[in-house]
Amino acid sequence: MQRIKKKLFFSIPILLILFSWSKGGTVFGCYETALAFKNTCNGAPYYAEDWNTFVTRDVTCNQMQICPVGSTGTAPNCTWKRKLCVTCSQQDGQLFMRIQSNGLPDHCVPGKVALQERVIDVKFRFDPPPVTFFQKPSNVDALNHMICDFDSSSESNLPSDSMFRNYGEKTISIINMVGIAANGVPMYNGNSPRNTDYFYPKDWAGSNQKNVDQDIDACLGAIQPEDGVYHYWFLPPCLYHADKIQTSKYCDNVTDCFTDMASYSKKIYTDFSNTWTLIGMAKDGHKIIGPYTAGNSEFDCQALDICNGIRDSSSGNYTYVAVTTFPYVVGCYGPGAYVTFNSVCSKNVCSFGSSLFNNLILFGLLAILMLHSFY
Repeated sequence: MQRIKKKLFFSIPILLILFSWSKGGTVFGCYETALAFKNTCNGAPYYAEDWNTFVTRDVTCNQMQICPVGSTGTAPNCTWKRKLCVTCSQQDGQLFMRIQSNGLPDHCVPGKVALQERVIDVKFRFDPPPVTFFQKPSNVDALNHMICDFDSSSESNLPSDSMFRNYGEKTISIINMVGIAANGVPMYNGNSPRNTDYFYPKDWAGSNQKNVDQDIDACLGAIQPEDGVYHYWFLPPCLYHADKIQTSKYCDNVTDCFTDMASYSKKIYTDFSNTWTLIGMAKDGHKIIGPYTAGNSEFDCQALDICNGIRDSSSGNYTYVAVTTFPYVVGCYGPGAYVTFNSVCSKNVCSFGSSLFNNLILFGLLAILMLHSFY
């Protein structure tokens, strides 16, 4: 199971520079997070790639219904080239992370729509202190629009503190992604175009009857019919140990997935490592981790704010947590409030409880995470 490990070694002067960074995350933290991605490039975490000379890695699958555009072979035997490079840089006194990916997965996928290579190239402040942006709905209706609307993850809703830049394609599939997984695959929030939970929908005043025509596969991902973009909707069980998942099947054809998708999504993490894991990065520059804490226990959804995040009040660090209740990964760009009412667009919600109770849990979890970071 992939974890963020301290793989870099520096001299004392350089270490002093790294840990003296006061505006957001540290250079060291950016480097170790970048190295936790499944990079194909040689320059990570230091040098971004030129798209014309991008170093790639081959992915071969012998169970494809149709080969990706530009791949070699004939279905069911297909080979395609992954591109992923995550790097860190400093500019104008700020620390940035840049993610370049062609969006192709490192595992097989089913489907009659061909995967297509895309140019995903985004840059944002790494782990910025979220001091000027706070999501606080005043009632249930405001909460619903905040985390249930399909376009809630759009670039237009990003806080200015993130200093987000999109140097790649600007199609709807790219603009609406909420983040990028550790294997370079785009991640969506759990909303469908109907403005409801994609997996456990519940109609409300702001929902609609738009047709949702995407088959969810065993990795809890899907191929966007319009442009061939592959993306995850949920905590992806295929992010690590995909060889243990029936990646060439749809969820409906895998008993555990069809019967209980929520439990299925975290089972691979339970079986292989009860520890916190890097899932990816959100577009606002904050890490996505989960589904377990450093203390080998599952994150309690009651400890998370409405955006699905936790905040360390002493350092200002804010992190999203992938869990098995709506909104699953990133509900909104946080930090958000703790409220005593739930969204009504999902049948799979967490009861937030009282603010006092939640904050007691929150501080305990953050203490565990902080202690873990030193080992």
